[in-house]
Amino acid sequence: MSVLSPFVTLEHVALLSCSARTLLDPLTLPEEPPNLQLRQDAEADFDPEHSRLTVFARARFVGLSRDEETLDIEATYRIHYRLPEGMVPTQRDVDEFAQHNGLFNAWPYLRELVSSLSARMGLPLPPLPLLRVGASGAPQLGEE
Repeated sequence: MSVLSPFVTLEHVALLSCSARTLLDPLTLPEEPPNLQLRQDAEADFDPEHSRLTVFARARFVGLSRDEETLDIEATYRIHYRLPEGMVPTQRDVDEFAQHNGLFNAWPYLRELVSSLSARMGLPLPPLPLLRVGASGAPQLGEE
């Protein structure tokens, strides 16, 4: 867990951008759904004047079928957090918080987005698994 986690209040989550593409034809789908791989990163800014921490969390889901990339869904979310007035975190704490909490707090929105986009593309994907906190404190995919 990040040292900032006990002090932040989640204020707002907004989708900034998303894209989706597939090479799969809904009429000739393989028996197995694509194996989704998650690629993620996050960055953050702290605004001391407003006691606001802003995290930009990016997630990219690449679907592989028979070792061929057949699905690509990418999304970036902006997440605002409030810190107690007068609290000024170090850049290291801000960066660590972004890596551990950004994707975790955007995950419910990402699950819905991937489900909605894949359905619109005619791909019957199972829901994304829950995101769990690993031993290192970093988010990792879990099984449902």
